[in-house]
Amino acid sequence: CIIHIGFFAQAKEQDKAAPKYNNFISPSSKSYYIQHESEQIYQVKLLKTPEELAKGFSGIKAEQVANHQGLFFYFPTTSERYFWMPDTYFDLTIIYLNKDLKVLHVIERAPHHEGTSEKEHAIFRAKPIKARFVLEIKADVSSPNPIKVGDQFKWIKHHPPGFPQK
Repeated sequence: CIIHIGFFAQAKEQDKAAPKYNNFISPSSKSYYIQHESEQIYQVKLLKTPEELAKGFSGIKAEQVANHQGLFFYFPTTSERYFWMPDTYFDLTIIYLNKDLKVLHVIERAPHHEGTSEKEHAIFRAKPIKARFVLEIKADVSSPNPIKVGDQFKWIKHHPPGFPQK
């Protein structure tokens, strides 16, 4: 496997600055890796149950998520997907994918909303997009190759070199 070294090195440096506690991808859990066509690799937590899909990044602090980590929303069929951002603590990039992991739509910098009250301002709600899967990553992760419509992802079968192991 080839890793975009500059991206991973930069993410590793940024991760050092953040305190390490309760990482949202437990070291004891099975890790999944997905690679963008530009060779950027993300370690993702696979969400399948209705509870996991509904929660997403709610309640997770930015410090708990390394810059190379994200969430992969697994749906058994293609349908319109609705996303909103209650109780989130950092902006997200939301990437809608078809059954072949091709990018259908990208929302950059979906604004976070701490808590669930809409007294001060409304919680962000993305327009419905027809997709099979959705990938969410931190919006502030800088990349030399931004993700765009038409890009391709693929699963990495083996543990990528340079990524932390259990």
